[in-house]
Amino acid sequence: MSEGIGCDKMSALARVEQAILDILAGYQGEEVSGRALRRLLTNRGFRRSAPAFIFTMMALADKGLVKCREEVFVIGGLEARDRYYQLIEGPRANEAVIPSG
Repeated sequence: MSEGIGCDKMSALARVEQAILDILAGYQGEEVSGRALRRLLTNRGFRRSAPAFIFTMMALADKGLVKCREEVFVIGGLEARDRYYQLIEGPRANEAVIPSG
């Protein structure tokens, strides 16, 4: 394995982070709601509480691999948030390509 930024990034990613990037790669150019993404992750055998999932997604955003958009709305006087995630296209995303299999 060659030394390089891409290799360092991949070795630093947890299996759950790799699975998330793999899922988002299947929706290239599209946003995926946090709820749907968490459900797809559960289908792959990864169980994450909502706070753990959000922290994992924040870590991926901090690494420049995903972007997050948040919608805030009020229901019955209570504030609620929906988050939407998208794989960042470009050189940084190419460094995080996950081999299938």
